[in-house]
Formats: sequence, C-alpha cells, structure tokens
Amino acid sequence: MILEHIDPTISMLAEVRVYMIERMYKQKQKGKKWNLDICLAIRRMIEKLKEQQRYWDVTPSEQLHEVYAIDLDQRTCGCIAWQLTGIPCNGNAEEYVAIWFTTKMFGNCYRYNVKPTNGADMWPETCLQSILPPRH
Repeated sequence: MILEHIDPTISMLAEVRVYMIERMYKQKQKGKKWNLDICLAIRRMIEKLKEQQRYWDVTPSEQLHEVYAIDLDQRTCGCIAWQLTGIPCNGNAEEYVAIWFTTKMFGNCYRYNVKPTNGADMWPETCLQSILPPRH
C-alpha cells in the first residue's frame, strides 16, 4: 500500500534528476563553444540596442553633472572611431555589462555535475517503522 504512494514520487524525482543531468551537460557544452566575453543572449540584446540607438536623441542635463565620452559639438569620441569613420559610435558597450552575464560566469554555473544515485532497489533496509499516509 505505501509503495503505491511512494513510487510516483520516486519516479518523478528520478526524472527530474535525469533532466538536470542532461541540462547541465548541454549548457556546459554550449558555453564551451562560445569564444565571446559575453553570453550569446546578452550579445544579441546589445546588438538590438545598437540598432535601436540610432533613433535616440542625446540630451545633456546640467543638474546631473555627467561626464560625456562623446563630444557632440566637436563630433569626437573617446575611442576615435567617430573621427575615423564619420559614423558616431556607441563605445564599447560590452565593457559595461555586469559580470554575471559573462561567459566565465556562465561556465561557473555549470561546472558542477549532478551526482548519480542508486535506484530504490539498492537502498539500504532500515529497522524503522514505515511512515503511513495520513487518515482522512
């Protein structure tokens, strides 16, 4: 009687364990293929923002006392790309991405493996009383 209630749970946990093993392996392999400093999804977001930014208007605010790397009046940029190409650049947006989105941190997330476990048929026998389901 008690095994009827335990078996679905044990089966479900075994399936979750197998899913996690497969996912951890796939993610680890995916991360090894990247030769970028930033994760691919974040890189795509930056590229999308770069595409959208050409429609933005930059307006300085005297109250914030911001320092600008780009001089709009002189049409110069700290990275000199604007002067060389005549096209305003956005600088190196990748330098400002949080460390959590780097491929190094992605690899750290998946460096550990899910350890294998023995099946229920290999569990040790105990002399403790079996736990019964609650009465209705």
